[in-house]
Amino acid sequence: MTKRFIGIVVAAVMLLGIFALASCEVGLNSYKESARAEIQSYADAKMEEHTYSAEGLAAIAQAVTDGKAEIEGAQDKLAVTAAINKAKKEIHMVNYEGRDFLLTISVENTTIKKGEDFKVDVELKNQSGSDLEIFATWFFLPNIPNWSLFKSDVEYDPPLFTSLFENDSIISNIGFWGNEVDYWEFGNDLKKGTHELRFVAKFGFTSTQGNWQSVEVFSNAIILTVI
Repeated sequence: MTKRFIGIVVAAVMLLGIFALASCEVGLNSYKESARAEIQSYADAKMEEHTYSAEGLAAIAQAVTDGKAEIEGAQDKLAVTAAINKAKKEIHMVNYEGRDFLLTISVENTTIKKGEDFKVDVELKNQSGSDLEIFATWFFLPNIPNWSLFKSDVEYDPPLFTSLFENDSIISNIGFWGNEVDYWEFGNDLKKGTHELRFVAKFGFTSTQGNWQSVEVFSNAIILTVI
């Protein structure tokens, strides 16, 4: 009787393991399907919003193809998320007609434990064809939906940031008070779950014609996971 009981328990455990594996596989496959659709939708939106050259359209198509291939070969959801982030960044970096500035972000580790910080590299490239004197109160600003960088009990009064921004040069990692930092580090109060991070560069400059222009440049978006 005891042996029979043990045999039943072992069989039940094995069945539960099989069902759990099958459930995980179904969940991963569903996530992959959504990820492929997300990359395609992102590419379609970019091509509808901007005018690309033939080379640019080919680069976007290649990024979509490569991203879907990486998703197909991913062994878990974290690898799928990494493939989404990579594909979206590659699409974001493809130049389009009239694009004077390119803002990109890279995250050292997109999956962290609750209470840890994210380390983010931020780069803004001047591809306007002109050397510019730029001005900003807040130069780089991170944005995560339903999360605030600033706390209500803290006051910030940074000085005006000014810089000569030469054509084809890159400004990277400007901190809160206009100083250069190795990287941005923040986000230790994010709740568990997934978040979408993007940066915006806000600045102004006087054109060669003497006209004042105010600019907002948005970066690629990166999916963050807090566990």
